[in-house]
Amino acid sequence: MRYRHLRRTVIAVLATVAFVLIFGLVIRAVLEAEPTRRTAIRWIERAAAGYGAEVEIKVDNLCRAVDIPEDSNTVEISKKALKTVGIDARTTFITGFTDASIYNNQGIEVAVVGIGAHDEHSTDEHIAVADMEKALKMIIEIMRLCAE
Repeated sequence: MRYRHLRRTVIAVLATVAFVLIFGLVIRAVLEAEPTRRTAIRWIERAAAGYGAEVEIKVDNLCRAVDIPEDSNTVEISKKALKTVGIDARTTFITGFTDASIYNNQGIEVAVVGIGAHDEHSTDEHIAVADMEKALKMIIEIMRLCAE
């Protein structure tokens, strides 16, 4: 019984953290568009002033979306590794933030490879054990291909 309570508490904490992160990303996305940025900054400043507070907003867009060429070594290796576990991968351009954005914006090419998760960023997020096993095999294959 106490584990059920613990599970609910953990889910609630994770949901709260996810909300805060998503809220921050939404604010960041809004502030990145220049006309919207100025409007949003004025709106936030007025809202704060209404509560007798002052805010200072600094926009630091260090993680822009990066387009990795389809024929890059990173993409080729990822696709080969996925093929070994029975996945015929396709590429797509991601405009949102991922951990890979940090590396890509520092000149270190990194691709994002999904591992089979379902209902991502929700309280029902899950992954099948078989998909985790595939992900592990794929990672091992990526390491093997990189060592060649």
